[in-house]
Amino acid sequence: MAEWTTPQNRGTVMAFWCTCYQVGSIVASSFAAYLLRRNGWRAAFFGPALAMLVVALLIFSFLKRGDQPAQSQTLAEADLDRESRRVAQRAALKNPVLWSFGASYFFIKYVRYALLFWLPYYLHDTLGHAVDRAAYVSNAFEAGGIAGVIVIGMLSDRVRVFSRAMISMLSLFGLGLALLLCAALPKNDVWLTVGALALVGALLFGPDALLSGAAAQDVGGAAAAATATGLVNGVGSLGGMLEGLTLPAISASLGWQAMFPLLAALALGGAMALLPAARRPDTRIALRIA
Repeated sequence: MAEWTTPQNRGTVMAFWCTCYQVGSIVASSFAAYLLRRNGWRAAFFGPALAMLVVALLIFSFLKRGDQPAQSQTLAEADLDRESRRVAQRAALKNPVLWSFGASYFFIKYVRYALLFWLPYYLHDTLGHAVDRAAYVSNAFEAGGIAGVIVIGMLSDRVRVFSRAMISMLSLFGLGLALLLCAALPKNDVWLTVGALALVGALLFGPDALLSGAAAQDVGGAAAAATATGLVNGVGSLGGMLEGLTLPAISASLGWQAMFPLLAALALGGAMALLPAARRPDTRIALRIA
């Protein structure tokens, strides 16, 4: 995507692109549930697999590079271009800003996967919602995420006073407060729960998409955008892995009531991890000067 965008419009473009994993999650779960009811559990696996095969074929057929080299490029020029990419990739792996993004994304992914995996169970077991209602209400989390991703992405392009890192940090501070609000939700209040979860989704998915997409691409530049986003996502994935290993044990020891205060503390950790990056000049300015 970095090949098709500029630092000036990347936040907006990537914002709409990054809604894919909220919209896709809602559509995929509904599609799989429909196939499960209609054709049994095997269809719930085969149906999405066939859909992914179609998508793969479409990408293979139509996806093109955004910076195709000129046909007249000499072999020496091509070698120089490859070497410049290697230098940029090595520099990206050593860049402290990207490691700051990755550290923050570690906390973000822990929170995101905790809510994706356990929210319906929490709504049913702790707040007393019926099983089917808990599943429907939990969709508010991802629905709010769609709005949050678009708003924060467009905001990061238009409000140049704050860097993308600073905007993400402020959103994560807000996320911590929203998660504490969720810890105090009363039982069986559907609309208050829907509103609170939508707010959490907006404040979580916004910096999630911004740090792993536009902000990382800004730092990596066209020559190392894939390396930069891979580094941020790779470090962040450790948080998703750790969530699966620790959250069930924590809930067994402290109860599910402890989940939202714990996640609020992790959101604060994600915000604090961005302090080194937020104090630096906006990387988009550096790119324009370069």
